[in-house]
Amino acid sequence: AEKYQLIKEVLNPTIGDMFVTPKEIDEVIERVSDILSMALNLTLHPNMTYEEMQSWLS
Repeated sequence: AEKYQLIKEVLNPTIGDMFVTPKEIDEVIERVSDILSMALNLTLHPNMTYEEMQSWLS
């Protein structure tokens, strides 16, 4: 417990609190951002088809 406290005191000022995330979090975030951006684009540009939107984004 004492070692943990020492490590926490040394690291906390420089990197702040840390937490564990799933190993695939980057892929999840990328996929969700793709879905949200496509939804926003299709909403803001209703005359464009999904295929047209994909061609612009790739």
